[in-house]
Amino acid sequence: MSSPRGPMPGTVQALVILLYVGGIYVALYGLSQGGPYLAVQLVHGLLYVGLAVFVQLGKSWARTVLLFLCAIGAMRGVLALSDGVFAGLWLLVAPALYLILLNTHAARVWFHRASRQVTEEQ
Repeated sequence: MSSPRGPMPGTVQALVILLYVGGIYVALYGLSQGGPYLAVQLVHGLLYVGLAVFVQLGKSWARTVLLFLCAIGAMRGVLALSDGVFAGLWLLVAPALYLILLNTHAARVWFHRASRQVTEEQ
């Protein structure tokens, strides 16, 4: 996807793909569980996909929200690992990967151009 601020960096494209895949996975997992868990997981999956859309559009607030959620996810991972839950490892790896992809130089410049473009249009 190209825009006046330039093409989306590969790191942001990779992040968006991971968010879409994660959202679909969470929603499908909810469908497999059924019951009250279904609604929670479907909403969670839709939020993942919604965030992916706004990151793909270059919204700087979406980047900020994702950074915040990465911090929360990492804390959840540490807590899960301290309780001996091996699945907590993914709760550490995923936020770390998202943080790396979001904080490359190309990604930071691209999001900065996006926010500056909005300011100039107003």
